[in-house]
Amino acid sequence: ERFPRLAGSLPDTVYTLNLEERRVTYFNRDSFLGYDRGELSRPNSIQDQIHTEDAAAVTKYSSDFFLGKANGGLEYRVKNKNGQWEWVDSRKIVLSSNPDGTPKEIMVVLRVITDRKQVVEQLEYHSQVLANLNDIVIGTDENFRIKYWNIAAEKVFGWKHGEVIGKSVTE
Repeated sequence: ERFPRLAGSLPDTVYTLNLEERRVTYFNRDSFLGYDRGELSRPNSIQDQIHTEDAAAVTKYSSDFFLGKANGGLEYRVKNKNGQWEWVDSRKIVLSSNPDGTPKEIMVVLRVITDRKQVVEQLEYHSQVLANLNDIVIGTDENFRIKYWNIAAEKVFGWKHGEVIGKSVTE
């Protein structure tokens, strides 16, 4: 009774899976990526929607997990019910084991991270644009301490990035 209340309050999608029966034993949401519980309860419902470029990594992560070698999670793309690709962070935890030590029941925590991935991609792009501009770009904080110094500034002033970051523009 405590676990469903706790899991139900999370923003993540959480489900438990009985591996012997290959059956979902708990699901904290009515849907995930637009798929309802009935669709998600079918064997391989999510696995069949994994991006082909990510399928091998997902298979390896699962294999490593069952061998006790996988730590942390895995980020991969899954097609939502509308046909769009969503990035998902997936983490697995063993809840109970068989006498031989193999997992009997696991918990899977899924977090949709598409927005975060897009923001990171944009930041990386803008970082590359700033770094490679032919114009001098020097960024400071409110106290005029240098926080950013691009390649053009290095070429014109002769100081490397590491030599000026954190220094005042008056130094």
